Amino acid sequence: MSRKILQVGSDILTINDKLVSVKEDYPFWRVNANTSEQYFNALWQDLATPPTVELMMTPFEVVGSNTGGVNGMIAASNGSIYTIPSAATTITKITPNLNNVNAPTITNVGTFSTTANKFTSAHEVGGKIYFMPGSFESIMVLDLSNDGLSFIGSLGTTANKFGKSALADNGLIIAPANASTQHLIFNTQTLSITLQTAMTSGVIQQARGVSVNAGNGFIYMAPNTIGLNYRITKINTDTLVESLVSTSILGTDVSINSGMCYDGVLYFYKLSTAEFIVFNTKSSESRITFFSGMDGNVTITGFPSIGVDGWVYYFQSFTDVNQSHPHFRLNPINNTIQRTTTVISGSSPLRVFSSVMGIDSNLYGISVLNRIFIYNFNSNKVIVPNRIYSRYNIR
Repeated sequence: MSRKILQVGSDILTINDKLVSVKEDYPFWRVNANTSEQYFNALWQDLATPPTVELMMTPFEVVGSNTGGVNGMIAASNGSIYTIPSAATTITKITPNLNNVNAPTITNVGTFSTTANKFTSAHEVGGKIYFMPGSFESIMVLDLSNDGLSFIGSLGTTANKFGKSALADNGLIIAPANASTQHLIFNTQTLSITLQTAMTSGVIQQARGVSVNAGNGFIYMAPNTIGLNYRITKINTDTLVESLVSTSILGTDVSINSGMCYDGVLYFYKLSTAEFIVFNTKSSESRITFFSGMDGNVTITGFPSIGVDGWVYYFQSFTDVNQSHPHFRLNPINNTIQRTTTVISGSSPLRVFSSVMGIDSNLYGISVLNRIFIYNFNSNKVIVPNRIYSRYNIR
């Protein structure tokens, strides 16, 4: 089989519409950023039959992680999963066992204080995971070859300085201004940090708690609070010029706690009204909304996870003991939503902070009671953690 020369950030190798291989030294993260039609057409043809949505109510509990709250999880190219500490005092590393789904290897990496929202998000570039700060004073680097930790920069200890970051196709990581009035821009090639003042024209500088790479040369930033002068903006990842999203409605597109992109379509979850605000970047950022069926102000996972079946899984982690709510999943091909028929109370141990798909095609989650959950899809599909693995991950 001959190899084709891959264009950075745009090409992947397929045979008969199946993703099969790329040059071994081709950067994992650049393929992970690809959003071409070829990429998603190959994904759609390779989806597994979805299990019942009630799978979300029946996880296998492996072991107590005893680490405290997390802000997300990342599946790395070494086959392991790493948690993103919020108030957690350590990173939990989960390595799936391909021979026994109920027996992953669990270890801990690092020791931290219990400060809330230490890190908001994490991205893998060139064999290293970069943990981007919320309240922490530095960018943390985890070397996947030995799990060693190092730190870059001195950014102060202001709480919630930056929101959830996004990895651009050119290797920049951009964390939006939250309590700060500046965006954090980190160059993963030079390891340099730039603080850029957020725009003020028609939009408040702060409270941009969520950012998403749409794959069109822009990262979109959404407000995580309610206010008349909040609006969704976007930043050009080459020029770093920030502008307003023309179809975003001032004071309406607010209270967003979750965002993701699927084939050029942005999904922002509006917490206060339980609606999805959707922008199609392939169609002049045309805007629609649809209702999730949940009650407003019920907290769901900030970074949802895509399953081997192609559905995107949202777990709720609300803490009001007087409420009961289901988990739900979204089919981004047709915007179908399915909710679990069984609901769970605010005191239920089935509430989940975050989840991600592992190399064994199962979902792994961390519960609000600091337990590790495995949602067994009964799939025999091995998601090899190389350049092919990324097609199963939303941004």
